[in-house]
Amino acid sequence: MDAATEDRSERASDSGREGVVYASAWDHLADELRLLDARIYLATLLRRDETDSDPLGRFRSVVVTEDEVERLTEGLAGAWDDGHEELEPDAEQAAVAELLDRLERQVWDRRIAARSNGLILPLARLTEVFGLSRFEETCLVVSMAAELDRRYGRLFGYLQDDLTRNRPSVDLAMSLLRLPVSQRVRARASFGAEGPLVRHALIAVTAPPGDPAGPLIDRFLKIDDRIAGFLLGMEQIDPRIQPAIQLLPEGNESAGLDERVRELRAYAAHHFVGRRDAGPMVVCVQGSNAAGKLASAAAIAEGAGRCLLTVDADRLSECQAGPEEAVRLVRREAMLQGAALFFHGFECLPVIDGRRPLVRPILDGAAEFGTLTFLSTVEPWRPASIAGRVAFASLDVGVPDDTARKATWDGRLERLDGMAPPVDTVALASKFRFTEGQIDEALAQALSRARQRRPGSPKISEADLHAACRAQALPKLGSLARKVEPRRVWRDLVLPADQLQHLREICNQARYRQVVYGDWGFDRASTLGKGLNVLFCGAPGTGKTISAEVVANELELGLYKIDLSQVVNKYVGETEKNLSALFREAQGSNAILFFDEADALFGKRSEVKEAHDRYANIEIGFLLQRMEEYDGISIMATNLRRNLDDAFVRRLQFIVEFPFPDEANRLALWRGHIPPGTPAADLDLAFLARQFRLAGGNIRNIAVNGAFLAASEGASLGMRHLIRSTRREFQKIGRTCAPTEFGAYADLVRATHENAGTEVETQ
Repeated sequence: MDAATEDRSERASDSGREGVVYASAWDHLADELRLLDARIYLATLLRRDETDSDPLGRFRSVVVTEDEVERLTEGLAGAWDDGHEELEPDAEQAAVAELLDRLERQVWDRRIAARSNGLILPLARLTEVFGLSRFEETCLVVSMAAELDRRYGRLFGYLQDDLTRNRPSVDLAMSLLRLPVSQRVRARASFGAEGPLVRHALIAVTAPPGDPAGPLIDRFLKIDDRIAGFLLGMEQIDPRIQPAIQLLPEGNESAGLDERVRELRAYAAHHFVGRRDAGPMVVCVQGSNAAGKLASAAAIAEGAGRCLLTVDADRLSECQAGPEEAVRLVRREAMLQGAALFFHGFECLPVIDGRRPLVRPILDGAAEFGTLTFLSTVEPWRPASIAGRVAFASLDVGVPDDTARKATWDGRLERLDGMAPPVDTVALASKFRFTEGQIDEALAQALSRARQRRPGSPKISEADLHAACRAQALPKLGSLARKVEPRRVWRDLVLPADQLQHLREICNQARYRQVVYGDWGFDRASTLGKGLNVLFCGAPGTGKTISAEVVANELELGLYKIDLSQVVNKYVGETEKNLSALFREAQGSNAILFFDEADALFGKRSEVKEAHDRYANIEIGFLLQRMEEYDGISIMATNLRRNLDDAFVRRLQFIVEFPFPDEANRLALWRGHIPPGTPAADLDLAFLARQFRLAGGNIRNIAVNGAFLAASEGASLGMRHLIRSTRREFQKIGRTCAPTEFGAYADLVRATHENAGTEVETQ
């Protein structure tokens, strides 16, 4: 007797002891295999009778001899005939059949006892979850045996009169259970597409090679690898869907959850706990706070007594099984684990021919199998196809407020080793509207930066934190905006003192949001967004764009200049769609949105005289609404303040007027736009500032163009270059300027004009 047969015989002896309770999944599976051994032994006895009565029967199994069959079944009957005399064939068959029935009852009693003791047996779990019959259970055990012991394959070949048929067939499974014809008709449905074995991919029913259209009873049974592992007590997730899913353990506490989450948690507990007839429940978790949505769903699932299986909808297409099969396997995995499903990025499901084909199987599966399913979306969404079939709820999870963010920063930094204090967590919480997950990611990036600087003893500085936060906050604005690298600082601004103070007040309001709205309670008076909407207005070139850069640099936030050509669209609804995407992406990053030439978007609403007017007014109204809801900083710049809609002006926290520079400021601008390292000689900047009333943008153009003129001559920058460049700037803006306006430098203008004419004649 080989080791495997001896071990099986010992387990068979244990199974006959009354009162023995299963201690593990393997104990139960061993008993089920013992029952299968008895069925196989009985089948071999019947097979021998048929062979003895058939003169040609001995030729049917010419490869598996009778002696080999005896050796293969040597240990199968040892548990019940040990110490007894040799029985006649008929008596032996009756004894084995009687013992088989007794063992069946004993196994069933032990299963009941195991359940009473709180032990969840995998096979019993499959039966309960997928509604299997005892026959379907036995089919699983039969196909499982072929995965555990090669000896079963030889016996299956012998019993099917063909050694090549070493896998169990539908007919063999029915024969081992001695099903009469009337029961075979019902059992046949177990192997159809709607039968639970096939429908849930527990068993694959495959045709024999070379006979794809053969009868169903000749087809083979192959247990699914994940189900085989499950029966052995293994908890590894199916590798075919591994890239897209993750199992989160239970253990979320209800403390700290908002009122709506606690309400849904209590409802889920009432709906699922202690109820076998609980219907399905679908919760649409909406918002941009990914970490908050996941934490809320985990808390609700924990209330229902379930762990959470998260599915990255965007990665379903990467699964080995293919998207549609992956959805079925994901649902099966959740049922095996007793888990709730969380589809992250539900709106990211793949689109084929303008539709998302995976939505229907996900929703139908949730409705049919009574699971708790969470659909994570950014925008509110309600599936009409499951109305009336499930308990549906929606949950809006917003970004934590400033107070909560500050508390998270404080808590994380207290537990962090290698921190170089102090850190202004008020500023971090106010400037970066991060979730807990984003804060953890920013800390990890800051630590990485510190290690690169000092590998031996990294110390995270506040600069590391701000740099990591900015990197974490980069929005995915695509073609709708262009990132501007803010390099300007306060000394680059040439403005009156009042305007400079105005800009500093804007920065302070962005820094101390948490103090005013959180600590002082001003958020209770603000029902909509608590962001900053700022208007810079003034003539072209007066410093509006530079001021936006200075504010972004001071606050250490990203600055994005909106591309109006990509936002505005002539087709109805497209502009609103672009604006919605713009504000949604910026919302999570707290980026500064800079709308240059804002009057093109925020113009006054007009009287409706035609359909175009009505849609234009809708666009303006939508934009005003999204601005009011946005919690970040929006800076609008315009040269024509009078063209702005009054409703838009009402929504502004700050309006900064950029005056035309006076003589003193013009002189400062001239000096500022000529770098100290420029080779220059005899520059009369005071004359230029006094004589020509120009804005800063014009002065910059003149200085740059004059420098190029000097460089082309190989000379130092002088007044003749600036005078010539000034004359060109006047021509560009359409302003005529007589040589006499250049005062003492009029001869330079005339000489420049005469030289230009000579060059033209020469050419």
